[in-house]
Amino acid sequence: MVHDWAIIGGGVVGLSVAYGLARRGRSVLVLDGEDRDHRASRGNFGLIWVQSKGLDNPAYARWTRGSARLWRDFAAGLADATGADLSLQQRGGYEFFVDEAVMEARAARYDKLRADLGGDYPYEILGHNALKREEPAIGPRVAGALFHHEDGHVNPLHLLRALAAEVRRMGGTVLTGQTVTDAAKPDEFLLTTATGQTFRADRVVMAAGLGAARLGPQLGFRAPIRPQRGQVMITERLPPLLSRPSGILRQVNEGGIQIGASNEEGGFDCCNTADGSARIAAVALPCLA
Repeated sequence: MVHDWAIIGGGVVGLSVAYGLARRGRSVLVLDGEDRDHRASRGNFGLIWVQSKGLDNPAYARWTRGSARLWRDFAAGLADATGADLSLQQRGGYEFFVDEAVMEARAARYDKLRADLGGDYPYEILGHNALKREEPAIGPRVAGALFHHEDGHVNPLHLLRALAAEVRRMGGTVLTGQTVTDAAKPDEFLLTTATGQTFRADRVVMAAGLGAARLGPQLGFRAPIRPQRGQVMITERLPPLLSRPSGILRQVNEGGIQIGASNEEGGFDCCNTADGSARIAAVALPCLA
């Protein structure tokens, strides 16, 4: 069988592309690797984030805002089709600051972007007292926050599972344990996996993450991607403490608080390190009382 589209990689990006194509009536094949593969969807922070995106590129800022606005209908559609609760919340998000001067300098860049967007960029500056009224658990060292009204967060594991279920329900094929090792295009695309199977497709989408660096040259392009280690700390389940997420603190729907993340040149070594955990804690803990 020759599929209309083959997607290499079954993470959030690959399955989202497959979802969109299947909704348009295309025959879709998703080839995903092993559960223990290094993958971004395994360590996703779950943010739907607008602020800071496109600070020097208004077109990118408009694109990001448009994407964020689609989330409510997208999540509702997946919930209706699969019964999955993505735990979507879009009540805004924060960028915390412990230095008021740094916060003001950052706000100046937001003001420039707001001007570039014709005044349409819904954010506000919250000083410590105003932020404390919104987030009583915030620490005394926090000078304030930039609060963007379009930010939010979602449960990324529920999203991943719902996307796979809906692609299959619409007639797509999602195969796991099928790491693509070779890709060629004599006529249609031929994709060979580590199990020795070969799959054919008219078009291919590369959503293989780190695997694109190896597969890209086989298809005539370079993918200059390198692995970075990102450590995240997760607390035990706690009562509600944070009503909105930030880039360093997010209380998930189950109650735990995610703290992070680091960006370390650790290659494929994904082991936790004491130094990495200490740096994460040093940034995040002053934000909590």
